[in-house]
Amino acid sequence: MAWYPRMSRKPGNSSRVPCAPRTGSSVVLAGDIRIDDQAELRRALAAAGHSVGADAADETLVLAAWRAWREDMARHLLGDFSFVLWEPATRTF
Repeated sequence: MAWYPRMSRKPGNSSRVPCAPRTGSSVVLAGDIRIDDQAELRRALAAAGHSVGADAADETLVLAAWRAWREDMARHLLGDFSFVLWEPATRTF
């Protein structure tokens, strides 16, 4: 999985993620992401077998949710976000 360094647009957890592939990436994430109720999301991810640290970036939470639930991940996300995931190996969004 790949994610890109935060480029903070405003105070708080909101982040903007650039879309630029990295060599060897299995997934590329591009978007503007702020995940709310992160503690609940972490609990749900842990129950699904995908533990994420308490200081994980919003992008890391989205990628963990993708690994855990694939297309159903949006049901587990609460916040203000717009993003796209690209899988170069399968050439799918």
